[in-house]
Amino acid sequence: MLELIQNNSTRWNSWFHSITRALNVRERLELFSARHIPGKGSQGITNFKLD
Repeated sequence: MLELIQNNSTRWNSWFHSITRALNVRERLELFSARHIPGKGSQGITNFKLD
């Protein structure tokens, strides 16, 4: 089973690999977020603002 990978400062293409892996497991990420991230009206990931 594929898992997410983290950026690595020693490899220039580690961001590319991290993003590619996230796209490969997108369906599982969406399922996880649907189960564990609060819905509408909450301070969820989709309406969170950084100050």
